Amino acid sequence: MILWFIRTTEKSAMGETPFKLVFGSKAVLPVKVAIHTHRVATFQVTLNNQTSHEALDLLPLVMGDAYLCEEVAKAWITRFYNHKVKECPLAVGDLVLLKIEAIGKGAVQGKLTPNWEGPYLIREKVRPGTFRLQTLQGTNVPRAWHSDNLHRYYV
Repeated sequence: MILWFIRTTEKSAMGETPFKLVFGSKAVLPVKVAIHTHRVATFQVTLNNQTSHEALDLLPLVMGDAYLCEEVAKAWITRFYNHKVKECPLAVGDLVLLKIEAIGKGAVQGKLTPNWEGPYLIREKVRPGTFRLQTLQGTNVPRAWHSDNLHRYYV
């Protein structure tokens, strides 16, 4: 019964049920067949076949509308979550500290483990918010690091 419920419930992102997107018509639950609802009582085979063929012809339009609704919902969610994001003003040549948890050394000394390690020098900007680092002695730090794991080091 739960599986039927999942397939026959209208999804808010798409505006349609998964059953309708696949078969082109609204599903009838087995429970409603046993109860003899109005839809089951007025069922006519020839009329049903005709409307099923029409619904299948219109199915690409329904699927296209559902796709557009889903894209609008995704854009809204992206805008909602990204409006608080502030780009970290780090640049090549800045000194930064690296988060210990990101390195994988978290809680080595228990609760007295420092939260940050460094300082490191930003050697290269890979893409916005991602940097390659090197130690002050000139040794390159492996892999690129995201600005979430970096904190500006003030001298």
